[in-house]
Amino acid sequence: MQRCLDDFTIQGEGEGVVHQCFVLEPLSLSVASCNLLFPDGKWDLGLFCRVAREGIQALKFLHTEAKLIHCGEDSY
Repeated sequence: MQRCLDDFTIQGEGEGVVHQCFVLEPLSLSVASCNLLFPDGKWDLGLFCRVAREGIQALKFLHTEAKLIHCGEDSY
């Protein structure tokens, strides 16, 4: 089960607009961490394309269906 490590709110644009934010523990390795699995940190192009496609599809679902925004640790 994924744990919520922290939560906070951010004032949005417009009066009374507040966004609830959650800091969740990662579910698996980051793409950057996966570089350690390959010689010289170089991915096979086909594998990288598949991973990138899956990541984009997941982010699209979060945005369009779940109405959520995903930010990495360096995004805020």
